[in-house]
Amino acid sequence: MYAIKYSIKAICDRPKCLQGRQPAACNGGILKKIILIFVLPVFICLSSLAVLSPQVSTKEIADMYGSKVTIPGKITKVFSVSVSLTPLMYTLAPDLLAALNREVKSAKFFYSKEYLALPAIGGSSSSGTILNQEVLLNVKPDIIIAWGNDMGFDQKARDAIKSMGIPVVRINIDSMQNYPAAYTFLGKLLGREKRAAELAAYISDALARVGKAVASIPAGKRLTVYYAGTDDGLNTACVDSWHAELIPFAGGINPVRCVVGGHFTGIERINFEQVMLMDPDVILSIRKAFSETEIKKKKWLGIKAVKTGRIYTIPELPSNWSTGPPSFLGIMGLQWLAANLYPEYFKIDIEKETAKFMKLFYGIDFTPAEVKDILNCRNIAR
Repeated sequence: MYAIKYSIKAICDRPKCLQGRQPAACNGGILKKIILIFVLPVFICLSSLAVLSPQVSTKEIADMYGSKVTIPGKITKVFSVSVSLTPLMYTLAPDLLAALNREVKSAKFFYSKEYLALPAIGGSSSSGTILNQEVLLNVKPDIIIAWGNDMGFDQKARDAIKSMGIPVVRINIDSMQNYPAAYTFLGKLLGREKRAAELAAYISDALARVGKAVASIPAGKRLTVYYAGTDDGLNTACVDSWHAELIPFAGGINPVRCVVGGHFTGIERINFEQVMLMDPDVILSIRKAFSETEIKKKKWLGIKAVKTGRIYTIPELPSNWSTGPPSFLGIMGLQWLAANLYPEYFKIDIEKETAKFMKLFYGIDFTPAEVKDILNCRNIAR
């Protein structure tokens, strides 16, 4: 447009030796007509092409493990291959979730109808789900988030994701101490900084409060805590397994001295004689069947924890507060366990704290009676 206009102007500005014989195009009205007839349609056409074929902006970031990833400039859909990261995303940016890993079959009242309506397409093979690549292609998220250095899914699924051109951003939640940073990172990535800061601040404060209390416990008063992970109580967790991460963070001593070989291992099958030799002060159970049935069998009656009545079944609404899978709910589990192990050192109204936590992370106001049900592993009818 400018090239045509200035070409005409150049003709109009010829030397006066033309003695007033200016071309007709120099007339202002004719010039406007030329622009309207020849230039305007070209401008409209180019503008239409720009609308139909917008340039997609991208940017390069470093994920939480330091790898460079090229992602879209604006993210509107996210899929998590990790069953530990999907609930975290729900508390931060539920409207951006493109799909679930598993269908929600219980405690549905914790979640919005929009969340429950999302397709369940699997995820990491390590979490017991198989990724449905066809449905993933249909929902095609802008990015995929994954936990861990191996990203938790098999090579076939990884190759499929790569062929779809979906960038994978890895989030570090190797320990509950990483959750504040994970929320902060995702908040910045997704433009939800304010919400992320709120959730990260709560977790940091909870970790600090428990840490301060645990530091004040004399070594001689530390309790041994046995992790019972099955109905019969004989599947347990190694000392450094994330399955039983709550125990050391809450000031307990895990007597099971095996060593974890990787992120997704750490469960050990032992016999009852080994439990007898450990003779733990406390038993932490993740199964109601164990604490309600198995523990009453005669062979368990001689164990110190049973004799003193220190059998604690960890709450499990909306999912387990320790494992299966591990999640940010472990922060509430940590406070619950510390309050049970050392009430004289970690002073907290656990019912009020539970209500506060649920309101902040899930936006639900629970009645005092419902909070008691949650803490006592009873179902809630809503």
